[in-house]
Amino acid sequence: MFSESIVMRTETRFSDDKLHRYLLRKEWNSEKPRAAIIMTNPSMADLVTMDFTTMYILNNLAKLDFGAVDIVNMVSSPTTKLKIGVSMHADEENLEYITEAAKGAEKFIIAWGKLGENNQRVRDVQNVILERLRPFKDKLYLIGDGEGNEGFHPLAPQIRFVWVLKKFDIPEAVKPNKTDKAQKKKAQKSQKASVAPPDVSEAVSDNDFPFEDPIVYDPTRESVPLESYAQ
Repeated sequence: MFSESIVMRTETRFSDDKLHRYLLRKEWNSEKPRAAIIMTNPSMADLVTMDFTTMYILNNLAKLDFGAVDIVNMVSSPTTKLKIGVSMHADEENLEYITEAAKGAEKFIIAWGKLGENNQRVRDVQNVILERLRPFKDKLYLIGDGEGNEGFHPLAPQIRFVWVLKKFDIPEAVKPNKTDKAQKKKAQKSQKASVAPPDVSEAVSDNDFPFEDPIVYDPTRESVPLESYAQ
């Protein structure tokens, strides 16, 4: 008969007002390598409570013989429903924690799922992050299912219990040339000149400006392996 025990060390980094969580670190074996993983946004998990996303991350990284993980996110505001139109922007403080996590990790896993495929605002933030990660390009990986599919979030049913890490290559940045910029500016000026001045003879009601509600990302309504869930 014998007994085993382990100490799970948990560390978090918040802003002074606790409105932003920049890092969630879990360590269960200091003699093994550290991984880092980036998803969309923090949930309400803290030093004690653990959500399903964190549980699947720990289970799979332990199977891959890691001993610790730094969990970071595209945005730093804890929420269970990400309002893309409100929260999605690149925060310098958050970018610094992402960079530090990449420095200290043997492998850095990009696990924000398919969130940026159909939203330019999300892609813009992802591109900023990827440029920060370019010096660590040899460390970057995606989660695959072993059948040729990759780019999953940890909650995707296909990979909840088995991860196959696949190398990720950062796309080359596309920079518009001066000719493109000049043509775009000229087209905008031409468009403004062709617009007739508004008729102010009639009252304008609120209904004349139908602003759309912010995009709300609700992971419970998505099919996998699409959008990410809070971690």
